[in-house]
Amino acid sequence: MKTIICIWGGAGIGKTSSIRAVWDRLNISNKPPLHQSADDICAIVPFCNSTVGIASQGDPYSAQDEWLEELMNLGCEIIVCASRTKGSTVDAVEDVAQRGEYVTIWFSPFYSSDSVNTNVLNNLTADAVIELIRKCLMH
Repeated sequence: MKTIICIWGGAGIGKTSSIRAVWDRLNISNKPPLHQSADDICAIVPFCNSTVGIASQGDPYSAQDEWLEELMNLGCEIIVCASRTKGSTVDAVEDVAQRGEYVTIWFSPFYSSDSVNTNVLNNLTADAVIELIRKCLMH
């Protein structure tokens, strides 16, 4: 089943860092991303005999729309992306999901406002997303 796993939340809670951690774990062949800007990436990676797209831009006025469109057109069975909790970034995800006939799973990253190590939380989020990808590909 074609699925979009959208990590969503407010600014600065680890969406991009978590998605980068997913990319780091899945990109075992060290293939360069399709696009890269600052900390953000748009990439495809083979995983479990499927194609997984990764797009970390999820801010308003970013290349989010174009990156999601490209991953859909490249035939990604799973797309891991980011968005805020409302507005144009959510609309962009919902538009691609509808046109590409994807099921959407909205996923919040692990986050703490205290002094919990953010790298630990981002890595736990990445591990959970990868497990979710596996489960989606099994159905």
